[in-house]
Amino acid sequence: MSPRTAPNLPDEGLAIGFQPYLPVEMRWERAVADGLHLDVSHAFGIFDRTLCGVQQVGMSPSDYGWLPQLGNACRACREAAGVIDDRWPQAMRGEDARVSVARRL
Repeated sequence: MSPRTAPNLPDEGLAIGFQPYLPVEMRWERAVADGLHLDVSHAFGIFDRTLCGVQQVGMSPSDYGWLPQLGNACRACREAAGVIDDRWPQAMRGEDARVSVARRL
């Protein structure tokens, strides 16, 4: 990185905040849509899809959390949630997890 394109950081570095880690059972809301079966609980992901990839017109997160430990939780959503959780570095799971970006020129 050339000095022209390097970000202007203070000498002591810059602390960057991240969204805090949340356990799997606290991270997602239950998905709701007219086309979803009520007997299976899906986790609402992003882009109007569940974690397992189901997409329905008008899908949204409910006011209730998605609980993967319940018997009616979608198995594929549970597996996807586990994969996502495993990718979160252990060192970044604390409440005060921050990254220091030091100025290097």
